[in-house]
Amino acid sequence: MYYKKKSAKEMMADILDVGIALTSENNKEKLFGIIIEKCIAITNCYAGKLYLCEKDSLVLSKYVTYSGCETECRTGLCEDSQPAVIPLHIGTEVNIKDVNVYAALNKETVNIEDIYSCGRFDFQFEKKNDIVHGFRTRSMLVIPLKDNSDEIIGVLQLIDAHGEDGRVISFSKTYEQIAASIVNQGAVSAANMLYIEEIKMLMKSFVQAMSTAIDERTPYNGSHTRKVTMYAGIMADYINSLYSEGGTDMFFTKQHKDNLLLAAGLHDIGKMIVPLSVMNKATRLGERYSEVMLRYELIQSYLRIDMLEGKMTKDKYDVEYLFLEKTKELIEYANPKSFLAEDISDKIDEIASKSYIRPDGLVIAYMSTEEADCMKIRRGTLSASERKIMESHVDMTEKILSRVHFDKTHEKVPVWASTHHEMLDGTGYPKRLKGDEIEPEARILAIIDIYDALTSADRPYKMPMSKNEAFLVLSGMAGEGKLDKIFVEYFMDAVNKYEN
Repeated sequence: MYYKKKSAKEMMADILDVGIALTSENNKEKLFGIIIEKCIAITNCYAGKLYLCEKDSLVLSKYVTYSGCETECRTGLCEDSQPAVIPLHIGTEVNIKDVNVYAALNKETVNIEDIYSCGRFDFQFEKKNDIVHGFRTRSMLVIPLKDNSDEIIGVLQLIDAHGEDGRVISFSKTYEQIAASIVNQGAVSAANMLYIEEIKMLMKSFVQAMSTAIDERTPYNGSHTRKVTMYAGIMADYINSLYSEGGTDMFFTKQHKDNLLLAAGLHDIGKMIVPLSVMNKATRLGERYSEVMLRYELIQSYLRIDMLEGKMTKDKYDVEYLFLEKTKELIEYANPKSFLAEDISDKIDEIASKSYIRPDGLVIAYMSTEEADCMKIRRGTLSASERKIMESHVDMTEKILSRVHFDKTHEKVPVWASTHHEMLDGTGYPKRLKGDEIEPEARILAIIDIYDALTSADRPYKMPMSKNEAFLVLSGMAGEGKLDKIFVEYFMDAVNKYEN
């Protein structure tokens, strides 16, 4: 079955249609299919083979006959004894004789009227195939696929052009030019696709590198970014499963999900700027603990000297010494606690109000204002000023990501990453956004971030919660209007489904 001869107008319309198809297609495999099938149709030939460059070889990607029968071959020999992998060894006699390699290495179109009378190239595979199938291959057109940088990405081989009467003819110059035009358009489109894929891979590798740097910077929260990213993927997949069942209108395309994962990987990038003294603060006093305890021992030594020199009575010395001992006991007890049921503020204020004056007039405070603030913390280990420093990581996340060029495809990534601490009731930070001001993806990341913080076992200042305990906290925050209730339910169902 062959096409009838078309008018110039019909031919031009076909070429324009092919051009539109090539430039609008965004799937590489489909693009290559269009190239080979349209070239077969327009040149009215029997079959075509598409070889793609992979490292130092040409690899047979598609084999299509006029009937539409397609065979994909990547290793060994295909059913018609054609080699699926042809080495591209420059300068060897074998490859100089291979027409596909010649076209690729020389970036030259080769138009052969009859392969049996052509002594320039070795067609042993075609001749063996003809014997096996009782066939007689004649004309052949081999066109290199060149991208917009003039680099070869493959070779298209067309076999046996036909005339109106069904007889095999050579490929005319017109057919050669049309096929070359289609091939070159397709090659540029394919190269653009590869370029886009490389950009995406660059973005992913950048995020992975930053995530690793964040997690490796401190022994605490060492796997936080990785787990937040993992849960984000689980959440997207679960929402898609609900969508397929008609349970939600929300759906994550591949790009949408990839962007959510990128935002998850970058959500804590601002912690690169937070001082390690704050990041690694496992106790209330942190690095100050040893300094404070040494200070009390020093003051006790001064008091003893004062008592021995008669500057202080024994009774006064005993009272002051005992006070310092009880102070040390209180600090040893409260310093490592992540939560204090009792309020020790009055005791801390009393300690902070006392000081020792050395003979040279130097005043040694029992406790500085900052140390007192740290010891009065009811929950966690960060003082109000330190918490502000820690919370500033979100501002820094936004600032850092604002210096990165995110194209239109990824423009929401920095927005989601920098708003994952916002709460629906406006009590979050840093912008105190409310309700619809917070995008759904940021709401999802907020839930995941809190859940991992509650359940992580690598936080030295607290014991990890069980899954169900963490669920109760999330549900409570949703009930208070802080977290998205629907997404909290989705997340709990998703985690249960994943872990079961």
